[in-house]
Amino acid sequence: MRQIATIVRHAGPLSLALFATCAHAGIASAQAAPPAETTGPAPYIRVVDDPEARAVRLEVASRRFEHENKSRPAVRMTGAVHIGDAHFYEAIQNMMDAQDVVLFESVKPSGMGDVPPDATDEQRAKISDRRVRLLTLFVERQARASGSLPADMTEIESSIDERFARILQGVRNDAWGNAIGYSADGAMDQFTITSLGADGVPGGEGTGADIAVTTPRPSPGESKDAPVGIQQQLASSLGLVFQPEVMNEGGPNWRNSDMSVDQVQELMEAEGVDASPLFNMLSGDSFAAKFAGFMLKLVASSEQSRAMTKLMMVEMLGSADELLASGAGGMGMSNVDGMMKVIIEDRNAVVVKDLENIIATEPDVRTVGILYGAGHLSNLETRLAAIGYMPVGDDWFSAITVDLSASGITPTQATAMRQMLRSSIERQIKAAQRRR
Repeated sequence: MRQIATIVRHAGPLSLALFATCAHAGIASAQAAPPAETTGPAPYIRVVDDPEARAVRLEVASRRFEHENKSRPAVRMTGAVHIGDAHFYEAIQNMMDAQDVVLFESVKPSGMGDVPPDATDEQRAKISDRRVRLLTLFVERQARASGSLPADMTEIESSIDERFARILQGVRNDAWGNAIGYSADGAMDQFTITSLGADGVPGGEGTGADIAVTTPRPSPGESKDAPVGIQQQLASSLGLVFQPEVMNEGGPNWRNSDMSVDQVQELMEAEGVDASPLFNMLSGDSFAAKFAGFMLKLVASSEQSRAMTKLMMVEMLGSADELLASGAGGMGMSNVDGMMKVIIEDRNAVVVKDLENIIATEPDVRTVGILYGAGHLSNLETRLAAIGYMPVGDDWFSAITVDLSASGITPTQATAMRQMLRSSIERQIKAAQRRR
């Protein structure tokens, strides 16, 4: 019990940030829990005790919706917990593949996203610059894999996963609609990616100037990839799996229904939010992430330590909405309210817009799946209600199971640990609320 108490006592800002971020994709997502006296959407995530099996489970809901107008497609909205047991993702994959269309969460790379029709040439130049740099990364990866520069973009497109091929297709033109050029110089062993700017001709000045990046060919096998992200580290240490590594979102019925990194960052800047601590934490490229990764290697050293950490994670994920919405994650962010508006409300608006477009233009679509971080779904349910959708039933899936008997943790120890952890979470939430 002393060991349990010590772990819980030290479940401070780093631990809360570490576990809370794992409830949501790429970018942490949460929605403030409604006050107890109000009636809102039912929870999409719960912690279940199973005394007979001597286990504790984190369960996630898949909620079914029907429209008051029966000609509208049925909607199945499912919570995504991005670290979990392999069988959880297999079940979710099968269920989503059975839908006519799936709208899923995945913040798009820099340079992706529609160009606003009223965008100025200055704005189009910024978008084009991001696309040029994104194409540069594609060429570099291909050159590292093959040892030589590709002949053209088609060669890259034919050799990569379908999901990445779709991204590549989406950035082949600049923001003025003109093809972005690629040329390889064998003599100089370098390549150039070029947008011809607003005027569409070589040279020029101002927004008409070429936007070009010339880069030496990287050595074969040379890695420029970011460090392994903290969520992958956590999954590996706990014997779990990381959603993007096991789920196939490249099926013909799967559609990315999210913003690009550019759009998220621009909206956060407009809200006065500096989100760099969160992006660094998730990418694994910060001191906090490196320290957390070191600690997770220690956690994986014994079955009991692994089970205790999973139990902590289950309890914290069950409270992730409150933790992040209160700012108790300790990730160094200012203006938590502004961050939450962008991360939850603005991204959810993209999903509803995509659903409304399906309703308006695709009458043959009878079922739509929505797969998004569980913290998004209460707000999304409210938005669905506003356009006539009502819940008609839930299916629950076990996302993470902690086997207490296999780890040697007694039910009494598990209960005591969870109670202490819950008290710690509540204290930190209250402290964060006072600071705000």
